[in-house]
Amino acid sequence: MDLPWSAGSWTHAPVSAAQDDHHLCVTAVEGSDAWRTTSYGLVHDSKRALIAPFALDSAMEVEFTASFAHQFDQAGIFIHVSHERWVKAGVEFADGRPQIGAVVTDGLSDWSLAPAPDWAGNAS
Repeated sequence: MDLPWSAGSWTHAPVSAAQDDHHLCVTAVEGSDAWRTTSYGLVHDSKRALIAPFALDSAMEVEFTASFAHQFDQAGIFIHVSHERWVKAGVEFADGRPQIGAVVTDGLSDWSLAPAPDWAGNAS
């Protein structure tokens, strides 16, 4: 089942968000991110995530096009249970190349990356 963009609400408003048919074009605020008490004490709660409730035993799929140019540019999904429990996963530009990344948070955040060099210059 497709969920309309209007079913969601922003955690923090992006610079812009424009809907066109089934697409949503979003410009985030530079430096926005999500972290919860890392091993070195970092907390960021400035993410630009569009969140909506979804049923248990359901799945989420996202497709995106992004122009990654700067360290830590990223796009993907954000699954929010609470301010202390959430997951963000997607593609992140780190160390000069696209990486598959995830931050899993259960009170504390933990980050993992895996290089995806063949994705450089490709959409999705």
